[in-house]
Formats: sequence, C-alpha cells, structure tokens
Amino acid sequence: MERYANFEDRQRLLELIREKGAAKGFEVRMKRKDNSIFWASLNAITQVAGSGEKQLLSIIEDDTDRKQTEEEIRRNYDIQNVLNSLLRLSRRRLTGRNTKENARTHPFYPLACFGIEGRDIPC
Repeated sequence: MERYANFEDRQRLLELIREKGAAKGFEVRMKRKDNSIFWASLNAITQVAGSGEKQLLSIIEDDTDRKQTEEEIRRNYDIQNVLNSLLRLSRRRLTGRNTKENARTHPFYPLACFGIEGRDIPC
C-alpha cells in the first residue's frame, strides 16, 4: 500500500536523504490505513545495520492540526486586513482626513486600529 498521498513527495524525501543523509521536519501529505489523507512531519536518517544492510529510520508525526491552525490564522489575518482597509476608507470619507484624532471619533475606532496579537495598526 502506498503511504504517500503524492508519490513524488516520496521521491523528494529520498533525494533529500541521499544528499544530506537525513531529513528533519519534512512536510508531506500521507495516507492512513483507511486511505484518509493527513499532513505529516517526517524526521528520517539512514544507518547501516550490523549485517551491512542500509536502513532508513523515520518518525512520522501527524501535523494536521497545526496545518489547519496555520490556515485559519492566514484566513483571519487576510480578513482583518480587508476589514482594516474598509474601515480606513470609511473613516477618510467621513472625515476627509486620515489622522489619529479623526480616527478616534469614528464609530468603529477600536476595530479600525486593532491588529494581530494586540499590536496597534497605524490609523
């Protein structure tokens, strides 16, 4: 059974291991036993067994939750940027100017000047 969602990803992983001897944090989509797809982070190294046989040791970590969270953050950031742009345009139309004093009188002031992680966005 093929474990990789995309066979080319396996080829890229093997090429990386051939070049560097190891792979760390290699992100790839893989298949579970039920054929559902998930994001994985792979760490892999090569070693030589006592018999002289080359072996590939790997750790596969399900990274689906992290990838979904990153995507949600990206979407929220994009939405925040659009909203901030719309609020700036609205404020300019109402006041005719783009100053902090005028921004404070705007009905959406707290939203217009709020950024990611509580950092102020220049108004």
